[in-house]
Amino acid sequence: MTERRNELERAAKRGIRVTVTLFAVPLALAGALLYAAMRDNDALHRAAREGDVEAVGQVLDRHPARFELRNKVQRTPLHTAAWYGHTAVIEVLIRRGADVNAKCDLVASGDGQWNALHIAATQGNVEAARALIRGGTDFNAKSLAGETPLDVATRKGNRELADVLLAHGGLSTKK
Repeated sequence: MTERRNELERAAKRGIRVTVTLFAVPLALAGALLYAAMRDNDALHRAAREGDVEAVGQVLDRHPARFELRNKVQRTPLHTAAWYGHTAVIEVLIRRGADVNAKCDLVASGDGQWNALHIAATQGNVEAARALIRGGTDFNAKSLAGETPLDVATRKGNRELADVLLAHGGLSTKK
């Protein structure tokens, strides 16, 4: 019993929501379902990180709504793909219905409420940024610190990405 409770607690910390109706689902089955969900969540984030479009598709075929689950640092697969510049994965996730404006916090930066375009901007991933813009990402979204993706690209010295954002109407909050 303690082992199953620990699985549920670990899942909750990772952002996985599980509803268990007592007596309707045997606890062993609930634990098995939870384990499968956690494994697929890990597999999806790993595939997004590695740029494995086929694996992303396979996980989403099994669990179509899985693209919104967050990893242990509270990023969606779209955030992860933007970080690593995997344009093809970004395009698949957007086609499958990923929230292009989902926000995440970057604890190390001391800032938060970044969308995937902020992340692409900080990493200088120009093609990823283009895919996100085509997908409808808010290119003027402000972080908690008030920065837009253009501000981030400029601060990081990513001139090409800044030019792409400017060409699409990107605004800066900096004077």
